Amino acid sequence: MNSFDDNRRKFERIDRSLVTYYRKLQNTPDDDLERAGLTKNISEGGILLELDDEYMIGDILALEIRLNDTGRPLFVNGRIVRKLSNMFGISFERINEEDRLKFRKYIESRQEGNSK
Repeated sequence: MNSFDDNRRKFERIDRSLVTYYRKLQNTPDDDLERAGLTKNISEGGILLELDDEYMIGDILALEIRLNDTGRPLFVNGRIVRKLSNMFGISFERINEEDRLKFRKYIESRQEGNSK
């Protein structure tokens, strides 16, 4: 069992690959560079994101999560709370209520119907 498979979760996670654009929010020369990654799982409280870049626990990322090809993406700030190789557990720190509800509905619809 690795650190991403524990049962200490506040929110239930579902396996889902979603395109997520991100950039680091701390003062470095690369702050303005936007990159893309794929989620491995998602929950109302955070995501597990596969990244090609090197980040540290505690780093804060601005995230743009694409739930589908047509709708407006969700905009979230998240803190890296776990790291295993190129997998990063990110806890949402700042998300507006409209986006939180949209994300919750998306997750609930995938749990009930188990569809894509």
